[in-house]
Amino acid sequence: SILFFIQAQKNYNRIIKKGLKVKAHIVEVKRTLLIVNHLPEYIVEVFYNHPNDNKKVYTEFEYFGDVNKNTYLKKGKEIDILIDPQNPENIYFKNVI
Repeated sequence: SILFFIQAQKNYNRIIKKGLKVKAHIVEVKRTLLIVNHLPEYIVEVFYNHPNDNKKVYTEFEYFGDVNKNTYLKKGKEIDILIDPQNPENIYFKNVI
């Protein structure tokens, strides 16, 4: 629905403008059955320590592309993510932040 899209866009804008950059550890990379524009979808499970209270937060994000060609997205690797200050499970990952 259009309301979901508007809310998702607000979340994205908030993370890009006010997100906190942290290091996340990749727990698992799982391929799904979905393919968009000839790119396979993967679910990347990560955890990070929240900078405010050092609590461990587990969450995940979708990645579209070939993880075999991406040296960052491997189990056990560390990546940079942006976390939503209002919702620590809401994160943003881009190859270069």
